[in-house]
Amino acid sequence: MELIDFFGKSDSPLCLALGYFDSVHKGHKKLLDLCVNSGYTPAVFTFTNNPQNVISGMSKQCYTFSERVHIFEKIGIKCVISAKFDKDFKNLHGKEFLDILCKNFNIKKVVFGTDYTCGVKAEFSAKDVKNYFNKKQIESHVIDLVMADSGKIASRDIRELLKAGDIGKVNKLLPFPYFMIGSVEIFADNHGDRGRDRKEQRDNRRGGRNENRDKGKNHHRGNNNRPGKKDNEKRGKDYRHGKQHNDFR
Repeated sequence: MELIDFFGKSDSPLCLALGYFDSVHKGHKKLLDLCVNSGYTPAVFTFTNNPQNVISGMSKQCYTFSERVHIFEKIGIKCVISAKFDKDFKNLHGKEFLDILCKNFNIKKVVFGTDYTCGVKAEFSAKDVKNYFNKKQIESHVIDLVMADSGKIASRDIRELLKAGDIGKVNKLLPFPYFMIGSVEIFADNHGDRGRDRKEQRDNRRGGRNENRDKGKNHHRGNNNRPGKKDNEKRGKDYRHGKQHNDFR
């Protein structure tokens, strides 16, 4: 898998899929499969961030960039061309965007959906994009939308299902089960507390054993205080002389 910046360059002959591919749903996979089976290096254009965050302030995403790259690789894509959607990119006209792609990359074929747009305020429709590549004598394929029971499969609907927690319906629209890539943090304080608790338990058990051991020692020590032979002889002398021993008061 090769990751290339939008303003980078590559001479590899590419079949390029155009889109954002937020959810990489079954409709997207149809485009990507065409690239994989094209005979050229299968490539995809996408954004490293969420364009809607810049356009409307919406931060929700189905997949992060790294998660999308993982899915692209699983499908068989060999090259990912990516750009950060910022204010400068937002102000690119459709022709400017496509000119940069054709200048920096050796594009032999492009594929995109019938709802694809690019440029300021989506000024270039799928038809405009197809006409542009026809003039460049670059083969282009416009793919019909893939439909579900409720209509076309769209990332917008998948985001709403994720928000509602309906993973079952989400997975019906995706080529692979939904997943997340991340790390799990175990805080040192909590771990330390558990360690201290275990130490206290061990110390308590040891304390109990030591206490029992001490009791046993005291028991044997008490037995040594019982009257011995000499004490009994003395007691006998006391009785013979008419003395009463105070142990029997």
